[in-house]
Amino acid sequence: MAKIDKPDGYTVAAALVPLVRYPHMQKVAWDPLKDFSWIIGLGGYTFVFVVKADSPFKTMKDLIIHAKAHPNELSIGNVGAGTSQHLLGEAIGAYSGAKFTQVGFKSGPESMQNLLGGHITATVDAIGTVLPSVRSGDLRILMSFDEQPRANLPSVPTAKSLGYDLEYPSPYGLVGPHGMSPQVVKRLHDAFKVAAESQENRELLDTIGQTYWYRSSADYEAWAKNAFVSERAMLERSNLLMKN
Repeated sequence: MAKIDKPDGYTVAAALVPLVRYPHMQKVAWDPLKDFSWIIGLGGYTFVFVVKADSPFKTMKDLIIHAKAHPNELSIGNVGAGTSQHLLGEAIGAYSGAKFTQVGFKSGPESMQNLLGGHITATVDAIGTVLPSVRSGDLRILMSFDEQPRANLPSVPTAKSLGYDLEYPSPYGLVGPHGMSPQVVKRLHDAFKVAAESQENRELLDTIGQTYWYRSSADYEAWAKNAFVSERAMLERSNLLMKN
């Protein structure tokens, strides 16, 4: 889209965090800060740290204490190297001083199956993936990576509240090709803002465990510039930066 389509507003794309992450990991055909018109921020994924309901670790503190005493004994599932889930698992290790074994799977459901089967200790995933098993009593959430506790999960602490300087809403929104006129960007922004603020959309976000994350075009572009820097730092900590 960025390289081929005209910046006339008729072609837009969903933008997720990997848009500002992958250029640090591998060669890509776009520059996230030069090749896109940032239209609007719409929502965000809530990521959580989950264990089985019968796990001996009742709190994140319990798990961290054990992990420090037994380096690399505890395993954390994710959906592949360089994904948000993987990087958040690495970040918890870095902030806490604990060492975990990261185990990559092809998908969230596959990671969930291995957790429920007792093959891994915990997993980091989007709350929408784990909620059915939490509600059935098979899994327990130890921590979320949101800025604030979720209204429907008030007892789940955030990483920030536990002393880790880590907030990660993993937002998404809409972008178009570079060079879109301000009038076209505004028209798209305004239309999607109305839809995003609708009661129907708010209820949908709550159902699938996502957060409302509105950003104006200017604020969304400013977020992208900051995220491009912070994503590089997370990848560097995990030794996943592209080798020159």
